[in-house]
Amino acid sequence: MNPIQSPRGTRDILPDRQPAWQYVTETARQTAGQLSFRPITIPSYEEAALFHRSIGDGTDIIDKELFLTRGIRSTEEETYALRPEATAGVVRAFIQHGMHTWPQPVRLYTILNVFRYDRPQKGRYREHTQFDVEYFGDTGPFADAWVIFTTWSFLNRLGLSGLELQLNTLGTSVERSRYAAQLQEYFRPLRDRISEDSVARLEKNPLRILDSKDPRDKEFMDAAPRLSEALGPESQAHFDAVRQYLEKWRIPYRLNEQLVRGLDYYSHTAFEWTVSGQEGQQSSLGGGGRYDGLLPQLGGSTVGAVGAGLGLDRIIETCEQQGVFDRLTQHRPDAYLVAADTAGKTAVIELIPELIAAGLSVDAGLDKDSVGAQMKAAAKSQSRWAVIIGATEAERGEVAVKDLESSEQRTVSQAELVSFLRDA
Repeated sequence: MNPIQSPRGTRDILPDRQPAWQYVTETARQTAGQLSFRPITIPSYEEAALFHRSIGDGTDIIDKELFLTRGIRSTEEETYALRPEATAGVVRAFIQHGMHTWPQPVRLYTILNVFRYDRPQKGRYREHTQFDVEYFGDTGPFADAWVIFTTWSFLNRLGLSGLELQLNTLGTSVERSRYAAQLQEYFRPLRDRISEDSVARLEKNPLRILDSKDPRDKEFMDAAPRLSEALGPESQAHFDAVRQYLEKWRIPYRLNEQLVRGLDYYSHTAFEWTVSGQEGQQSSLGGGGRYDGLLPQLGGSTVGAVGAGLGLDRIIETCEQQGVFDRLTQHRPDAYLVAADTAGKTAVIELIPELIAAGLSVDAGLDKDSVGAQMKAAAKSQSRWAVIIGATEAERGEVAVKDLESSEQRTVSQAELVSFLRDA
């Protein structure tokens, strides 16, 4: 019988990679906490209607990548979907729990797995982990800049090089509608020369043409109308203020007018973090923007909102390529406990909870037949110290402590063992 493998597009994060994951997720938590974001946990699945209303029909996520699920006894109306991103679920929770009545602003963060039925490729999985921050209750440019500063602080603390912040403004919905009409007027005569995807987007969502990576579309991008030309003075002032905050914080950025969000509820600031790869190619680490229109679209009150999501799988892969984790050490127990005989085994059993209660990490192999076998296991555990107890040591209230790096051995009283291991 063939062994069962992990599902296509998923991965197991084995123990040797856990220090890297723990380092990155803990850095994310510390950064978010220091910038007044509070943790929230949301379900892994939601009513599918939430994502249809938030992300929108006609998008790749909804039309091609959504994981639909239904309980075995569910009715046809009870259709659920694994979350493809975090924002919709956090917004649903904000509305459901009346967070608009809390002291404003409300800043939330979460680290969670998201699911997309996409074509798996290197560094891109159908289940991946995201660091998400959401800022509610402020329509001003400071909130936009605060979210960008949070993502920059996180990436900067990791020590990544080659980072680039791409920045744009989407203006208001009225300005964006006017710009969409200009794009349609520009691209309609080119229908026979642009990609099939862009032809399909031309009438439904022309801004998404600017997202295209197809060479047939890129040929015409430089001459296309620019959104900045459709902005009114208030939108321009909002964007100028965001840029001034970033410049005060010395966060470099590059203006990119082709960076868009195709959904109507997005407005004003949009941004994306990219990093230069080993061969000079740019990879996206994540991004975000302002989405004031989403809350009323999901049944909530009109509240300013801006957020960001960063893909931790891609970030960790980039950290590995750049050697960020070289200084991290694998887990090694503080002590490996060795029983020399039956009396020693009893003493070891009694000693384990005492050491754990003191905050020390321990390992042992009491099922092994000989001291030699236990010492071999101690060496493989990478612990520095082997704590050896036999009948003589147990009777005297002592232990033999062997340095597995230098092979030196000394006797320590059991009462002093915790202090010895802590200070060693």
